[in-house]
Amino acid sequence: MGRQSTRQEAFPVGTVMLTFVLIMVMYIYTYNRQSSALWLFFILERVISYSYDDPMNQYMDSLGDDDHNAKKNLWIMAIFSLISIGFFIYIPFKYPGLFMIVILGEIIDLILKLVRRKMRGKLKK
Repeated sequence: MGRQSTRQEAFPVGTVMLTFVLIMVMYIYTYNRQSSALWLFFILERVISYSYDDPMNQYMDSLGDDDHNAKKNLWIMAIFSLISIGFFIYIPFKYPGLFMIVILGEIIDLILKLVRRKMRGKLKK
């Protein structure tokens, strides 16, 4: 149990969620400036999503009901998720072109997850 608690404390939930929110802000900033840095943030978000998908899932699976740190991290995740949902509601009305880029990124993330699951399934057999 002590080892599991150490792993929970070591996982940077707030940092990962804050990074995604900052990337969304940078999407809007670079889109307004018509900067090619938008694609840099697009690729950065794909890389971060891909690399933190498994650790985040493992962290969520290992949360205990009575762990104070776990409850705090769940609140952090809920707050940042609401902020992200706000961006997804705001962006299509104000920046429809940017919304299409963000949705394309989410589709790419989903495809990468499915490919990774299939590859793991083939490796286990």
